[in-house]
Amino acid sequence: MRVVLDSGEMLGVMTSREAFEAAQQRGLDLVEISPNANPPVCKIMDFGKFKYEQKKKSQGQKKQAATVLKEVTLSPVTQDHDIQFKVRNAIRFLGDGHRVKFSIRFRGRQMAHPEIGRQQMEKITELLKEVATVELAPKMEGRVLAATFAALPAAAKKAKELKELKESSDTGNPKAAGKLASGGQQQQQQSGSGSSSS
Repeated sequence: MRVVLDSGEMLGVMTSREAFEAAQQRGLDLVEISPNANPPVCKIMDFGKFKYEQKKKSQGQKKQAATVLKEVTLSPVTQDHDIQFKVRNAIRFLGDGHRVKFSIRFRGRQMAHPEIGRQQMEKITELLKEVATVELAPKMEGRVLAATFAALPAAAKKAKELKELKESSDTGNPKAAGKLASGGQQQQQQSGSGSSSS
């Protein structure tokens, strides 16, 4: 077999025993990387470290793939209750670890009143302030006023914990279900106290 060091240095062709002994002398592992080559190619490396780095790389790729930009569209004539409904959807997206872009599309004569769109965007920012931060400030892009929001770290962590608890309770874990129920009660109390103070 042909033996290569982790640094890329070639040790040459040797028997399995010689290759194994060379790896042992260095306190490393002998890993077959090209079994179909003639002769087969083996690398002397720290296999545990290699597996760990592969796992980290794979997790990083999954995380990148999981974070997407969700777009929520409105118009300058969108009513308050519709805005609140869209904000609730945005909070759900943010809780899942996604970024959210709000786009207010102007048509025809609506372009004469961009301040209406800006007022709506201020309202959205106010509704999201507990859970999100403005990543890209409101800006006109042609006929669209757009702003991008990202979840606050603490809010994202809390949403993740609640999601995990919900999944645990769905699988029949009574302890998790109890925690979820108490978490929901706390949220209701907080929202109740918030409404009474206003």
